[in-house]
Amino acid sequence: MNNPKANAALKARSKGPSTRFAQRAALPALLLAVFLAVPALVLAQGGNGPVLQRVELLISRGEYVEALAAVRSASAQAPKDYRVRYYSGMALLGLQRFSEARAEAETALALAPDEAKASVRRLLSTIDLQSASITAEADAEAAFAAGLNGRAARLFAQAFEADPSKSNSGFKAADIFLTGLAQPVDAVKILRKIEANAANLSDRVKATNELKKLAPVYSPIVLELVGQARSLIDAGNQAEAKQRISDAQALAPSSRDVLIQQLRLAALGDKNELLEAAFMSLSKSRISFESVIPVLPRAEHWSKQAWFIQLLEDYQGVEYSRKVVDYLNKPRELKDCEECPEVVALPPGRFVMGSPASEIGRDKDEGPQRTIRIDYEIAVGKYEVTIRDYGACVLAAGCRSVVQDATAHGHIPVGVSLDDAKQYVAWLSRKTGRKYRLLSEAEWEYAARAGNNAQWSFGDDQNILANFGWVKLNSESLQPVGGKIANSFGLHDMIGNRSELVEDCYHPDYSVQPSDGSSYRPPSCSTHVSRGGASHLDPVRSRSANRIEHEPSPHKLDGFRIARLPN
Repeated sequence: MNNPKANAALKARSKGPSTRFAQRAALPALLLAVFLAVPALVLAQGGNGPVLQRVELLISRGEYVEALAAVRSASAQAPKDYRVRYYSGMALLGLQRFSEARAEAETALALAPDEAKASVRRLLSTIDLQSASITAEADAEAAFAAGLNGRAARLFAQAFEADPSKSNSGFKAADIFLTGLAQPVDAVKILRKIEANAANLSDRVKATNELKKLAPVYSPIVLELVGQARSLIDAGNQAEAKQRISDAQALAPSSRDVLIQQLRLAALGDKNELLEAAFMSLSKSRISFESVIPVLPRAEHWSKQAWFIQLLEDYQGVEYSRKVVDYLNKPRELKDCEECPEVVALPPGRFVMGSPASEIGRDKDEGPQRTIRIDYEIAVGKYEVTIRDYGACVLAAGCRSVVQDATAHGHIPVGVSLDDAKQYVAWLSRKTGRKYRLLSEAEWEYAARAGNNAQWSFGDDQNILANFGWVKLNSESLQPVGGKIANSFGLHDMIGNRSELVEDCYHPDYSVQPSDGSSYRPPSCSTHVSRGGASHLDPVRSRSANRIEHEPSPHKLDGFRIARLPN
């Protein structure tokens, strides 16, 4: 064939699929996907090219009967032309005559040259998926009419999974799981699939909105699964931990806690490529290295991992890389004496102090935001200082006696004045020969955020706040320390329970805040700062950025947490 116009058309066709195909709503989504993948050589071979071009146009318009008639007239002239069988199969697929479509496609596969077989196999796969989808949808409707809700929900879900254009089936499945079966977890799972895979953007957005409504239901479940995974990893049961993480990921695929535990699991294996990939997925999800470095196993081998060193250098430079490796080579938790509070070493890093103007509950004194570097060794109290901890100092005549609630036991956070707190850390320093002090306000916020710039260390979801701290939402009285989940740095009760004193003098904004992590202490200081909210305060006061102006007084009792620095 030597038709200049036809050759020009074929040449244009070879540069890529025509956009007209994407505009035909009548063509099923999976058929369209195959149609767009048809290589130019399917049309370019033999004398049936012009006829098959017309057939292709008819199929793109959804005119399957006319397309089938046209392709069959071509078949009479060239019965062994695989292209004729190929397009016959596509037309029959559009008519939902699946058995005939499969027979034609199988014949096309047998006749096709090697370079065209991949396209024919795609057609065969599409026929199977479409057949399964439509069959599942019909069976689902019948099951639902018969009151078999469980079967109906599963079949509607299968129909969507086989054909992502059938979002309505997916939504029906989610609705039955939620309202008919009271199985919200299964509803969330199918909504996640719609959110990720639906053919139409509007359906993906609808799924996202439905998931937001269900967040109070599934967020605590994700948290519980992550907690189980963490405990299983600690116990050395990596297989079970992997399953819990997989279950959590099905509900919340972009969850910060899920991704961190995935990395922790990868770090315990011997495949560096998996660990490297896990680190890269964290950066794509905007999860800071500061929040994941503490979960890595303590080991000297990190200094020998060139990819890890390079990753750290790319993040914050050579000196930062050296300090992180040094941090990973040392114990994470320390206790200098029997009466001493346990402390947790913090990773070196940087963070943005304060809150953005858009944060709910923000006060004016939480800005302007400033980038702070914590590039020195520091360990922080794992818990707030307790009545029992402080009592040891009183017995040693290092601290004044402070009246506490008579009903409180030793593991309640102690309430003291700022001077009392300073006397306690001075006593610890004398007793151990180590350098102890109160935290600076910047150090406290770095420890509280644990690598997260959200409202709290776990994110912005107030539905799960009660799992991490004691606030007015779940308790109006003081509670024993350590009763809630620790943040990513391994610190408990940074949210609520008792507000915590820091070293800084109060200033109504951060314009004077040092950028090196040190405290703000001008010559004259009339008010100080406490952080973390308290059990009797609203949740908004427990945000990582929230500040409480504090007037020093022997009668004003707050909690505190210790900082331990190298000598």
